[in-house]
Amino acid sequence: MDNKNSYKTILKSTSIFGSVQLVTIVTAIIKSKIIATLIGSYGYGVYSVLLHTSDLIKQISLVGIDVSGVRKIAEENSIKSENEVQHNIAVISKLVLISGFIGFLLATTLSFFLSTIIFSSSSYWYLFFFLAVAIFLNCLTAGNNAILQGSSKFSQLAKSNLISNIIGLVLIIPFFYFFKIEAIIYVIILTALVNYFISNYFLRFLFNPDVKISFKSAIESGENIIKFGSLLMLLSFLPVLANYIVQIFIGRIDGLNEVGLFNVGIVILNTYVGFIFSAMSMEYYPRLVAQISDFKKLSSSVNKQIEISLLIITPILILFSIFSAFFIKIFFSSAFIPLVPMLDWAIFAMLFKAVSFPIGYVFIAKADSKVFVKTSLFFNFIFVIFCITGYYLKGFDGLGCSFLIYYFIHLIGVYLISSRRYHLKLVKSTLQIFFINLLFCTTIFTLSFYSEIPFLLVLKSFVLVSSLIYSLVTLNKKVSIFSYFNREEK
Repeated sequence: MDNKNSYKTILKSTSIFGSVQLVTIVTAIIKSKIIATLIGSYGYGVYSVLLHTSDLIKQISLVGIDVSGVRKIAEENSIKSENEVQHNIAVISKLVLISGFIGFLLATTLSFFLSTIIFSSSSYWYLFFFLAVAIFLNCLTAGNNAILQGSSKFSQLAKSNLISNIIGLVLIIPFFYFFKIEAIIYVIILTALVNYFISNYFLRFLFNPDVKISFKSAIESGENIIKFGSLLMLLSFLPVLANYIVQIFIGRIDGLNEVGLFNVGIVILNTYVGFIFSAMSMEYYPRLVAQISDFKKLSSSVNKQIEISLLIITPILILFSIFSAFFIKIFFSSAFIPLVPMLDWAIFAMLFKAVSFPIGYVFIAKADSKVFVKTSLFFNFIFVIFCITGYYLKGFDGLGCSFLIYYFIHLIGVYLISSRRYHLKLVKSTLQIFFINLLFCTTIFTLSFYSEIPFLLVLKSFVLVSSLIYSLVTLNKKVSIFSYFNREEK
């Protein structure tokens, strides 16, 4: 019974954040369509580069406090008194305020340099002064979300993300409609402002304003959070940096128009296909931290998370693989059709990520800094090399192939390390689910290269339906999916 309940916990938490991600997907579709229609691929390129610049500076200034803060609160939430929990919340709030100010200074100080690197001219330095405001707000929002996540306030966190996406979308539409490409920087600031105020609204139900702490005390009390966070920063900073380098390379070779195409591909992978990874990380990470001293529970959680992830994501991968060209035309425009070859490869790669992603979180939960620093440096380095080489040789087709090779190597690497260092093993049921779903994805991937086959769409649809039936039947055996939402069930 406990085994089935643990599957239910995973599926239910994933479904809660998955439903929020569904709304995120819808708003992202509308937003992407607006940007693609009103400002084109070049405008999308400018928008994407500024967003990634903001994210890069945010990750540097936060030094991982948003991640280490989750771990700190999750670890102590059940064993500390209410006063001590409130003290930790106050510490994290002060630390992200300092981080936000540092991010603001970095953006303004580097404005001329960033303008030259991105636009090949220092004339656009003023954009990064505006961007600094968004970075400051984004740091504060990250702190608010970390406190909610670490305190297991998943419902409030889900509502915060949901409302932010909807309000943000409604507010930015007039800006792009009336001001076109000139609206980009204002949209970024407005979105950051909405996200902060909404997250702060939900945090006020958890935070006790009577708990006061000075900046000096916050730094002293949060020394371990900062030290561990500075290492964790590599996990969030290096992928952003790697992606940023690839964008700069593409921009230098073919211009911002191609950068816009590349970022649409990343949006599709991360938002429309990869929503399951965002959904799982919200509840999965705090749960791993709580089980870190019990190896059997830890290993069991990893296997179950992989199984649920594979069963949910495989039909989605197949669906997008079949209709990728159609989705691009509907959600963006025909100008983005050159992305289809890249997506055919990259969507397949997400199957391997569905396995490596839960395993990789063990390194963080165990606070094994020696391992995750080395693995982060190595894997992000080869990611950049693969992407640059693939794009240089075969354009977007080569870039997609690079994604597939990278995520396969990443899966092999993290599994070998975790099995040797933590004795983590994938159980028979997990391997069975993986290889069956691998067969589905391999079949649909192979069919994508044979457009002349008669009744090709019928064959692909058969694979999709088979995959969906397999996922539903297997989930029902593990969770009883038709009854697990029943509130009266205990």
